[in-house]
Amino acid sequence: MGYIIRQALRSLVRNFWLSVASIMTMMISLAILGFALIVLDMTGNLATSIESQVQISAYVGEEEGLEEDVAMIAEIEKKILAVEHVEGVTVVTPEEGLEVLAQEKGKSVEEIKMDFAGINPLPYRFVVDVSEKNRVKETAQKIENIQGVYRADYGQGVLEKILGLTRTLRLVGIFVVLVFALAAFVLITLNIRANVFSREKEIQIMRLVGASNAFIRGPFFVEGTLVGSIGAVIAVIVVGSGYSIFSQFVAREMNFLPIGFGADNQILMTVLAIMIAVGVFIGVTASMVSMRRFLKL
Repeated sequence: MGYIIRQALRSLVRNFWLSVASIMTMMISLAILGFALIVLDMTGNLATSIESQVQISAYVGEEEGLEEDVAMIAEIEKKILAVEHVEGVTVVTPEEGLEVLAQEKGKSVEEIKMDFAGINPLPYRFVVDVSEKNRVKETAQKIENIQGVYRADYGQGVLEKILGLTRTLRLVGIFVVLVFALAAFVLITLNIRANVFSREKEIQIMRLVGASNAFIRGPFFVEGTLVGSIGAVIAVIVVGSGYSIFSQFVAREMNFLPIGFGADNQILMTVLAIMIAVGVFIGVTASMVSMRRFLKL
């Protein structure tokens, strides 16, 4: 075993720059994989958080006398509650809505009225909670069809954009990782090929004296495993450090973002484990393919 490890280390040193290129390419591909997994987890948490907070705001129509008809307002509320997936309705009067608007604008109620020729421009509004967040769009459409309701909003477009961004990031991340993983695979293969050619006479002598195939293959197998493992360890250090720095920045400057930096760093541990496993797998696979192709054993 000692001979096999020594030969593997000598092979790495013999083709030093090719070994460095293989390790660095492996490191880059795994670092991209690690950061991509973390970003996808954060955007997924953000989308889930926004989705869980989505409410529908249904506005009463502007027909003459409708807003003064308390019975009609109660009837509309009853119809909204009867819509499938609706689990709660809160009625916001024009006066309550105006107070909320004044607080948001940092003005008094009278100042807001002055901006609208001395009147309250806000209609009755129903704030609707939905039991199944993935049904918000169709529920809003049903509520909008109720007589007396002229508009139902749920922040259209925001959630869809975040989910679209998540899908785009996932596809781009997968593509980039595959490109660099393929590059690392090819470089490891070339490295082992170069070592096979440089040790061709030595390998022939070992065959003549009866060395087993496993004994001849050993150094090359260890070499590929070392390249994958070293690249994975460096990538783990880079991703772990980057995650630590970024999580501290978010906790300090953007703690309002629900992107899921857990105190136990569970996602980080999972990602780092995946990176190491993938690095070793690529190294071992490249070694096996190279040995089968070039050693003819």
